Amino acid sequence: MSDTLAATNCQTDAMQSLEKVLTHVTFGAIIGPKYEKMLDQNANIIQTQPQESEYSLILVASRAKQTVKEVLDLTVDQKSDPKFISLLYKAFTGEKSGTNGTDRMSAVADEEEWRGFAVRQTATVGADGGPQEARIISQHIYRSINSQKPSVYFIFSGRVPNISDRMPSLMTNRAFRESIEESARILTPLGVDLMAYITQTPADRQKETTEAMVTRYRIVTFAYQMAFVDAMSALGVTPDGYIGMSMGELGCAHLDGVANREQCFRLLMATGLPTGLPEGRKYLSALLNCPWSELDALLAPTTLISPYGHCNQNQSMVIGEEGAVRALVADINATPGAPTGRTLAPGAHLMHTEGAFVPDFYNSVLTRLAKAVPESVGRGRGPSRRWLLTAAISPGEVSSEYKPAGANDFSLVQYFGRVLVSHMYVKEAVDRLPTNALVIDIGSGGRFRDFALIGRPQARYFDIQGIDLNINSLSAYGLDGLLREMGYLFTSGCLPLSL
Repeated sequence: MSDTLAATNCQTDAMQSLEKVLTHVTFGAIIGPKYEKMLDQNANIIQTQPQESEYSLILVASRAKQTVKEVLDLTVDQKSDPKFISLLYKAFTGEKSGTNGTDRMSAVADEEEWRGFAVRQTATVGADGGPQEARIISQHIYRSINSQKPSVYFIFSGRVPNISDRMPSLMTNRAFRESIEESARILTPLGVDLMAYITQTPADRQKETTEAMVTRYRIVTFAYQMAFVDAMSALGVTPDGYIGMSMGELGCAHLDGVANREQCFRLLMATGLPTGLPEGRKYLSALLNCPWSELDALLAPTTLISPYGHCNQNQSMVIGEEGAVRALVADINATPGAPTGRTLAPGAHLMHTEGAFVPDFYNSVLTRLAKAVPESVGRGRGPSRRWLLTAAISPGEVSSEYKPAGANDFSLVQYFGRVLVSHMYVKEAVDRLPTNALVIDIGSGGRFRDFALIGRPQARYFDIQGIDLNINSLSAYGLDGLLREMGYLFTSGCLPLSL
């Protein structure tokens, strides 16, 4: 049999198999730049480099798990074949069977079903100039009961690496792009060109001063997170609550109505660089597989390392002088029976370094923040119960819950100052999540959510297993990250079938 004939038969078999499998599918959709109205095909896309790939999200629902698996597996084969994709698209939009999305949606109302999604990345041009094979970069199947939809919570990380590299694909999403443009308009009177920040090349970034780099990173991170939220809002997804860590607390403040977007930007710009630290000393953070209750004893021999974040039942973060942190991690990893750990990002420019090692830092940063946002110094409406705070309201307070929710005795400036000097009580915030909560990661690729939910009932919606941060953890950034979070909303029953 010739290679050409063999390939033709393979494609025919795949299509016949798909035709058969699709008869058992109750709902399906393809979402991506080619297929979905929410992604504006005529957008002026901001690019820092040539657009090399495109993403699409395949959603499938059926009474049988095997049917969902077969459809998702079939989409891996013959992915770049236009006829195959056309057949899949027509079947999902009801053209093959004569049904429509509404009929399919009513057929599965209030019933149990299996739902699955796959995020596919397709390179537009191969090395030979022709279409290049696509690949599935994320796939997930989950049993959903439509009558028992979970509450939705957003989680904001304080760290979102390589943000600018993710913008080109995300800017194809109309809601995301319009949110970035709104942030750009807000920042212009503050002397910031957000679009110039976003389009910087790696070579441009290498020429930045440290202060310029830190300022750019904070501003772009917040704009990116707000645009991610606005893209979710365009789908009709509004959170029942939110959790933030470090700078991510400002995302919560904005969603809660405590601060507008401009005030959040001004607070970030006023945070500044570390001052008062010993000249030339470098700092590093680390994640340790050590319960919070045992951390003080572990760190007792040194004053160069400080507790930083209570992540989950078995993991804690520390920050300290680089050499001391590396020595601690190396020592505990080499000691049988001791907790293990690994170093994370350099901490010289983390907002929390000063709070841990500079005496009376809280009062000095409070002066800076008050000057930047004077209207938020006085006490006003406190956070609602939707906002699960991760910083201590007052020094030494272990529980981060703001009990008099809604009372007029909350100062945003004072609280953000506490964010900069307080330990991050992530576990305590997650303790207050509803057990059925679906936690959507706002732009950090899923890793913050993963280590916050390890061992928790809320982890059942995801591929989080074991006690290690990286077990079955696949980071998804840029447009593929947005599509993956949409997929989780779909599989749990929170994303409407009539997209």
